[in-house]
Amino acid sequence: MQTIQSVGIIILTAFGVWIAWRQFVTARTKLQLDLFDRRYVVFAAARAFLADICAHAASSESALRAFELGTADAAFFYGDDILTYLAGLRTKAYELQGIIDTLPAHGVGDQRTNLVAAKWDRVKWMHQQFELLTATFLPYLRLTDRGRQRFTRAAAPHPTGPGGPSRTAHAGEASEGLLLP
Repeated sequence: MQTIQSVGIIILTAFGVWIAWRQFVTARTKLQLDLFDRRYVVFAAARAFLADICAHAASSESALRAFELGTADAAFFYGDDILTYLAGLRTKAYELQGIIDTLPAHGVGDQRTNLVAAKWDRVKWMHQQFELLTATFLPYLRLTDRGRQRFTRAAAPHPTGPGGPSRTAHAGEASEGLLLP
C-alpha cells in the first residue's frame, strides 16, 4: 500500500514539474512575441520613411515626424547597431532636405550641379538602404521554432553597405553601423 502511495506521489510530482515547465515555455514564447510586436513597429516606421523618400526623392516633414515617433522607443528593444543605423538614416534625411532647400537659391552653374549630384547621391543611398533594411533588422525580428531563441541577437551577417564587405555580428557585440558615402 505504501509503495502505491509513493509511486502516486512521484507521478503527481512529475506531472507538476511538467506543467511548470510548459508554463515557463509559454511565458518565454509570449515574451518573444511581445518583443517582436514592439520591434516590428520600429522596423515598419523605418520602412515607411524610406519608402516615402524613395517615392518623392525628398524627406517631408510629416514623414520625418512619423519616423521620429515610430522609432522613439527603439533604445528599449534594439542594440546600439540599430540605434546607430536609425541615426544614420535620420542624418542622411536631414542632409537631403538641406540640399533640396538650398537648390532654389542657386542658379545655373557648377555649385548647383554639385548640389544636384549630392541630392541624387543621398537619394540613391536611401534606395540602397531600403533594400538593406530587412537584412539589417532580421537578427532582431527572426522568430525561431518552439521558443528556442535566446533573448540576445543570434549571429547573422550584417551588411555594411552597398558593395562593402559583410561581417558577422554576435550577441553582445556592437556592429560597425552603416556605411555612409
